[in-house]
Amino acid sequence: MAYTAWNTAVKLADPQSAASLLPLMPVITTALSAVLLHEGLSPLQTVGMALAIAGVYTALRVK
Repeated sequence: MAYTAWNTAVKLADPQSAASLLPLMPVITTALSAVLLHEGLSPLQTVGMALAIAGVYTALRVK
């Protein structure tokens, strides 16, 4: 599902914008597995997801 989201983002946006969202693919995959498959999230995974989101936010904000 994450690859489908990635391919859709590339189609809808220019490649540079889509590439800036690439670090969110593991976040999307982990979140979907937690929601759809009821897999647990470890504290380290949660911190990693937060850091990835913060990094993308920071990169997109500083333009």
